Amino acid sequence: MGQAKRRGNFEHRRREAIKRNKRLAIASLGEGDTQRQSELRLALDLFLKGLGPEQWAERRAGVIEMLNGAVADMANRPFVPLRVQKDEIAWYLLLAELALDDPFSQEISQASRILPILTAIGMRLGHLPRVTGMDEKVNDALTDYRSDPDGTLFEILVGLSYAAAGWDVEFLASTPLEKKPDLRVTKGGRVLFVECKRLQRSSEYGEKERQKFLEMWDGVAELLIENRQWLWLRADFRTEVSSLPKSFLTDLLASALPAPAGETTIYDGPEAKIDVRHIDQSKVAEHMAKYSVKLNSPALTTLLGGDWAPLDSAVSVAHMIQPEFVKDSPIPFLGAYADKIGWASGITRKFSSARSIAGKARDIRKRVADAVAQVPADVESVVHVAYETMDGPEVERHRFERVTETLKRFTTDKRLVSVRVHMMQAHQVLDGMWDFEETVLPWNRIPDHTHDIPVQVVVEPDATMRDGSHWEPGSFSR
Repeated sequence: MGQAKRRGNFEHRRREAIKRNKRLAIASLGEGDTQRQSELRLALDLFLKGLGPEQWAERRAGVIEMLNGAVADMANRPFVPLRVQKDEIAWYLLLAELALDDPFSQEISQASRILPILTAIGMRLGHLPRVTGMDEKVNDALTDYRSDPDGTLFEILVGLSYAAAGWDVEFLASTPLEKKPDLRVTKGGRVLFVECKRLQRSSEYGEKERQKFLEMWDGVAELLIENRQWLWLRADFRTEVSSLPKSFLTDLLASALPAPAGETTIYDGPEAKIDVRHIDQSKVAEHMAKYSVKLNSPALTTLLGGDWAPLDSAVSVAHMIQPEFVKDSPIPFLGAYADKIGWASGITRKFSSARSIAGKARDIRKRVADAVAQVPADVESVVHVAYETMDGPEVERHRFERVTETLKRFTTDKRLVSVRVHMMQAHQVLDGMWDFEETVLPWNRIPDHTHDIPVQVVVEPDATMRDGSHWEPGSFSR
């Protein structure tokens, strides 16, 4: 009786046994990257130490409660990433915990975006003795910036990257009345002030565009459900989607149903080109006879859409699925897998209008100007700017040109040594934990003084960076 008491009650032992079985199942499948997992664990422990066990239990429970509430609103619209913006840092930590202890219950879209950042922090924590003020910076992420922690995480990444390059790093605290640079770094008697700026993950224009499309897709999904043909659509919008009526797609599809065999272009006009084809039901059935497929995952959309739904494309799906659930998943929806698919349809969307591309290709001029305003005039400084490349090659090429031109024209009387622009992207993957790429555009204003200034801050410090950008073929990825 005493031994059982020390080991915990029956429910506790049952849960621990399930966790062990999950880890064994992952190992038997050959999944998991031990090095990455160790680095991720170091970062998770850093933040959980800042919270303490009781507060983490409370914050974790709050995130799970909010997620379970949000799931009820998702209906049949997979690939709308779940977010908990009220406490996003706790959501990030839960994603890290799931990756380590229950990856079968992972939210793949959000995890692929944040886990590389946390892992990059863990990778560099061996250089923590060179850093002053890390506890306060971690506390900032957990408290004042809990609903928007990305900028603070970027500051931590940059600080640890300087430490890894041999600099002694001090995080500087600002107040509303006194704005200071984020970091003061020293090496061999040399002093640099460092300011970090991070853009929001998506532009206001892009978010409005996505919402307008989803309103359009709601009507299409209802029509497809009534029709019950297994169809996949491919839409290239040549004009701004906000200029089109909400029923634009529904009206076009209604006139084309039932869709004939093979691939069909149902509309090719100035507003858009819309193609449709039947999903290969025999291929889906053959796959489902052998495997269960995780809901809200690239594996499901790739199975249904095939080469019309390549990884990283923007997709929406409607389906009727019999799910099965992972035992003891903290959020049941995240542990849901398709056991049988009774019917499914979907769409891959692209926005190619010049106004759409320009609207999403945000410049960094204001961010750089704001950063330079915070560094002193009489001491050398470096600015690091980061943004995510989530809008496709056409947008990113246009944005890269704008950013390059902005830096060429930027002037200041301050002793600004360099601006490093970090362009980052998490890719959808069918195997492994994630695939993450970082392109760095270094604008060196005083080239002779740029030695020992970090280039990449997410990928490994010793990784060889090639010329070019990651949205073009052949780039380096972690």
